[in-house]
Amino acid sequence: MVVMKGASEGGTVEDCDVLLRSRCTLKKLVAVNATVTPLQRATLEGTMLEPFLEYCDIVMERHLTLALIKCWVPRWKAFRIAGRRVPFSVFDVALFTGLPATGRRVELDGEEVESDVGIAVRARVAEWEAEEMGRRVPGKSGKKRRFFRNYVSAMVALCEEYSSDDGVGVWMKIYAFMVLSGVLFPCTPYGAEWNLLQYVEDIDTMGEYAWAEAVWRVLVETIEDTQRKLCEGPISEVQLNGFCVLI
Repeated sequence: MVVMKGASEGGTVEDCDVLLRSRCTLKKLVAVNATVTPLQRATLEGTMLEPFLEYCDIVMERHLTLALIKCWVPRWKAFRIAGRRVPFSVFDVALFTGLPATGRRVELDGEEVESDVGIAVRARVAEWEAEEMGRRVPGKSGKKRRFFRNYVSAMVALCEEYSSDDGVGVWMKIYAFMVLSGVLFPCTPYGAEWNLLQYVEDIDTMGEYAWAEAVWRVLVETIEDTQRKLCEGPISEVQLNGFCVLI
């Protein structure tokens, strides 16, 4: 057993081999960045999205991540490492990501707004589903296979579709939505955070929001939720939400 000074300052957690999986699709963003044109890069200069153009693919080291989650002390909002308190703050996230730490609060639970970007992403996924169903042989299997709706892949495809100079305005919004859904706030495997569409309608005003605080909020919730699961009993796998590679 490993003593974990966590939520109750005296909990324990089985030292088992837990498989941590990241829902963050940073690799897809890096692939899109490799195809960015000079005009697209110029349109993002000075916006909240500019730092993301320089992001590289970071692989989550699951053993280190698991060890840090076990060392988290919720009432401190910090890690206890070798008897020392190691804070993890909004400003750490700002330093790591290049995101603004102050400004208007990002509402992560807002209602979905009608958006051309949302319509385009859903339409692309629907096209892929129709093509996949058309390739399947009726009656070949007794079980109906589930079609995996990969919304982030749809955004990648749409970025390529709107790669011309004429489509740069739409491309910016799709890129922004991919950053929000696939990198900063992924909460389902390769899903889409439709309630965040409201923020991509005006790229210039995105910098008015405290994105680092919102990323920190989700990460802390993910760390504490995972820690609770580890305390409750042996588990073999955990899916981490948010920009968890920062851990």
